[in-house]
Amino acid sequence: MNDKRGKNGCPPESKQEETINDGCEVDRVIVNHVRMVTSLIEGRNVGLDEIHRMLDNILRQHSIDTAGKSFYGDCGSQKIPP
Repeated sequence: MNDKRGKNGCPPESKQEETINDGCEVDRVIVNHVRMVTSLIEGRNVGLDEIHRMLDNILRQHSIDTAGKSFYGDCGSQKIPP
């Protein structure tokens, strides 16, 4: 994994536009809006390839195992009210 990174620790920039390959289509207007908002929040110019990688990470199908986890601990924690 570290061999793929550049010398400064950032992922290598791709020259071609990346597409989301999981079957989800993302509207170009939405992608540009996400890019603009992310650039404003981070205070730097964010490239389209970085936005596509981020959306690919977010929109991919997640494992069923992660759906069973609760923020409140195990089921027995609701026996005694707070």
